Amino acid sequence: MSLWKKFSAVLGLVCLVQTLWLLSTSDRGDYEEGAAGKSTQTPRDSVPPSFNMTLWRYYQQILIPPTTDVTNERLTILMPTYKRADILPSVIKHYCSMGDSVEKILVIWNDVETPIPPSLHSLRCDIDVLFIVSKENKLTNRFMPRDEIETKGVLVVDDDRLISGDDVQFGFQIWKQFRHRIIGFEHRMHTLNQHGDYHYGPYPKAGQTPEKLGYSMLISASFILHRVYLELFHSSYLPGEIMTYINREMNCEDVAMCILVAQFLRDVAWPQSSVISVKPRVPLKNLEATTGGGHRGLSNQLKHYNKRSECLNKFAAAYGGRLPLQYITGRMYREPIKPWYNFKLQQI
Repeated sequence: MSLWKKFSAVLGLVCLVQTLWLLSTSDRGDYEEGAAGKSTQTPRDSVPPSFNMTLWRYYQQILIPPTTDVTNERLTILMPTYKRADILPSVIKHYCSMGDSVEKILVIWNDVETPIPPSLHSLRCDIDVLFIVSKENKLTNRFMPRDEIETKGVLVVDDDRLISGDDVQFGFQIWKQFRHRIIGFEHRMHTLNQHGDYHYGPYPKAGQTPEKLGYSMLISASFILHRVYLELFHSSYLPGEIMTYINREMNCEDVAMCILVAQFLRDVAWPQSSVISVKPRVPLKNLEATTGGGHRGLSNQLKHYNKRSECLNKFAAAYGGRLPLQYITGRMYREPIKPWYNFKLQQI
C-alpha cells in the first residue's frame, strides 16, 4: 500500500472516530479559559445542537486534503487595499515573484470612490492578478468568501506588507500540516487585568507576559488560513453584533477571526489554540512605515491597543462573557543552516 493510501485510511479512521465523539458529546460541557490561563467547565451555549453537524461538515473539508498531490497545492493571495495606489505596484510585483506556490492574487479595492489606475491593470506578472471592486469600504471585506478563491489555502496580506518568498513557502508548508489553524508571522496575546477585563497585549502587573503565557492571536497583516473560515466568518456562526461592531469601528476583524476559529475548534473537537506563529527568516517589511507612503494604517493610530482591548471585551460579551482563545508558547522556525523545510518549535 502506498504512503498516500495509508495516510488516507488513517485520516478516514480519525474522521469516523471524531464523528462518533461529536454525536456522543452534544450535551457535554465545554471549557472556558480562566484568569490564570486554566480551564473551568461551563455549559456549551454558543452553538445550537442542530448546527453541530453543519460545523462537522466544515471540519471535514478542512481535515481532508485535496484529491490531487498536496505537493502541487497552491495559495490564493487575498490583498485588501485602501488609498495606497502609490505603493501598491511594488507590493504586487513582490508577490508576483512567488512562482508556482501561488495560484492567483486577488486585490480587493476598497477605495470605492477612486477608480483603479490604469497603471495597475497593466502590471506585468507571471501570476494572475484580479482586481475586485468592493461595493462599500468595509473591514470585513477582507474575509469575504469569493468564487475566485479556488484554493483551500488563503494568504491574507496587507497592501503594505512584504513577506519573503521562502518565508511564505515555509508558512504554507506548516499550514498544510495544521490546516485547522491559522498560520501567521505576527503574533499577539490577550490578558486579564485585576478587574477581570480583557486587555490586548501583556499585563506585567499580574505576571501575564509572552514569556509566561505565550500568544493567542495573529494579526491579519500576514496570515494563512483555510477558505472554510471565510464562509464561517460571514455566516450566522459569527455573532451579528461582532460583525456590526467591526464595520462600525473599522477595527479588530483579525481578532474576531482568531476567536471564531478558537470557538469552532472547541465546538467540533476540543479547546486548543487557533493559531501558530512562524518566525520569518527575513524580517517583514512594512512599506507604510519605511516609505511613509499611502494611507495611515489602524495599528499606527493613537490608542490602538486601547481600542483593541475594547474589542476583546465587546466580543467576550457576545460569547457569553468569556473568550475561547487559548495560549500557545511555541513558534515554528527554520534552522539557520539547514534546508527551509526543517523546522522546530521555539519557546518565546
